[in-house]
Amino acid sequence: MRFHAIMLVRDEADVLSEAIKGVLGWADSLWVLDNGSIDGSWEIVQEAAGSDPRVRAWGRVNAVFSDALRAAVFHDARTTFGPGDWIARVDADEVFHEQPSEFVRRLGRSESFVCGLLHEFVLLRGEAEAIGRGEEDLSLPISERRRWWTPNHYPEPRLFRYRRSMRWPGTRGHPWLAGVMATERIQIRHYRWRTPEQARRRWALREAVRGSMPFGGAHWSIDNWRAEGLRTRRDPGVSFWRPGTALAPFVSPSPVTAPVRRFGKAALARCGVQSMVDRVLPGYAPADLRPEPAEIAERYLELLSDDAV
Repeated sequence: MRFHAIMLVRDEADVLSEAIKGVLGWADSLWVLDNGSIDGSWEIVQEAAGSDPRVRAWGRVNAVFSDALRAAVFHDARTTFGPGDWIARVDADEVFHEQPSEFVRRLGRSESFVCGLLHEFVLLRGEAEAIGRGEEDLSLPISERRRWWTPNHYPEPRLFRYRRSMRWPGTRGHPWLAGVMATERIQIRHYRWRTPEQARRRWALREAVRGSMPFGGAHWSIDNWRAEGLRTRRDPGVSFWRPGTALAPFVSPSPVTAPVRRFGKAALARCGVQSMVDRVLPGYAPADLRPEPAEIAERYLELLSDDAV
């Protein structure tokens, strides 16, 4: 059983090296797609690939963003996967609090699809002010600089077990028939907001692209990054975490289907019906990779140049 991670990157240079190092702590391979970075992220990926053969710099594209972009990487990388391997959807701004290789050992025999329990680490107003005064050491790991978090209840898919017949079209965020969902969700530390400058760039990019996205969460449509990016310790739901300690779980609605359906899915998988159905489902097509309109990059640069943003 091996673990293969697929990462999408766009302008995450401030934490990308740290994220790659974290993934290599548990993954047998890390495939990276850069979707139009202009901050040196692609160069960081290439450097990592040159120093560790597990890092595969899949390539650069300028495509309309969606999680389905990973399907293009999956299509090419699957020749290196084996039945029973695990595929991980990873982002450059997050850390698996528990290594997937340890987490999956606790899963039930039929469980083959895992969602994340995301702890959203926030940037406090006081921290932002300290950064502005030059009082924070930005060379420290992000886990030592951002310690306050809020719960994210959305069950984002993060892990699924591979089978040779599996199909993943470029219109879906994860493969067809990804598996029987695990009752437990793997804890993830998500560092969406890190510094005022990074937050400003993140908001500008999302503001520029959101009109072209086929789908996206509410965090893609905020009018001002300060509204979500800056918090205080007194805000409801904000909790403190000390690095090296357990991360407090939180109660979140379970995405798990009814027991009867779970039993049916597990039975179909054991009987091989799942693989038979795979053969009639659409897979990845190069046409799924839609070019990003040129005006998006222009709008992004325009927003970045606006000091008022």
